[in-house]
Amino acid sequence: MSAARTTAASIPALWLRRYAAQDVASKLALVVWAWLAAGAGGGVDALAAGGSAVEAVVFYAVTFFRLRREGSARRPLGATALDLVREYGPSELLDLALRPWAMRAALIGAATEAQGLLVGSLVADVAFYAIAIAARRHAERSAA
Repeated sequence: MSAARTTAASIPALWLRRYAAQDVASKLALVVWAWLAAGAGGGVDALAAGGSAVEAVVFYAVTFFRLRREGSARRPLGATALDLVREYGPSELLDLALRPWAMRAALIGAATEAQGLLVGSLVADVAFYAIAIAARRHAERSAA
């Protein structure tokens, strides 16, 4: 089996091991946000911006606490934060623009607020995880 094929085959396993817990938590928070904000009448821009912010806060809170629990607890907090920036910084830069836009676009044709926010989030996830996984693999190769 070629190295490229092995690498491509390991992406789902890496995603499950490294990102699934925080992604599920952030999606649940997004649905709660949609439910709470639906009656507020703020429009699609407010829903998308708020949904993007809620998702990011929950994602990085879960990620930070997982890193601390998985062995970074003995390291200074700043070192854990730097690990987050190394792994997620490039993907988050793109995500800051892409996720609210994708959510807004999906909200326009969605049957419900939750559906629109989730569809937009999943579209943005493709770019986010492509970059995050590449950054993670680069860090693993550099550490080896």
